[in-house]
Amino acid sequence: MYFGSGAAMSFEHSTRRQILFGECDAAGIVYYPRYFEMFDANTSAMFSAALGLSQHEMEETFGIIGCPMVKTSANFHSPATYGDDVVIVSQVMSIGITSITLQSRITHSDGKLVVETEDIRVWATKLNGKIASKPVPDLVRSRLLT
Repeated sequence: MYFGSGAAMSFEHSTRRQILFGECDAAGIVYYPRYFEMFDANTSAMFSAALGLSQHEMEETFGIIGCPMVKTSANFHSPATYGDDVVIVSQVMSIGITSITLQSRITHSDGKLVVETEDIRVWATKLNGKIASKPVPDLVRSRLLT
């Protein structure tokens, strides 16, 4: 996965936090699905920061039900354990007609890479009782591709 310099400028959001006891498995390391929860929370915070709207306000303003993930991949580099201080960074890489491609990473506070992901999310609404994609609004596109 590629992350960093050389990419087109896009919105980036970071969060510092500590790994919680309940996020770890019997081996004392973060149970891998918990990383995806952390990335999802950071992505939601990124959208809120870029648009100045809460998740609920985004849904009302743009007529969406959210921005669900439809594809993901991850590379795990080093473990994180209970009490570790980490930094979660999510960045928009590109925006298609109805999709947004993101890269995210978690590093220890000293910069050592823990895990990185790339995922595709769709701008989603309900249409005739079913989930359907819809075009990403120009305002969203302009705020995320700064």
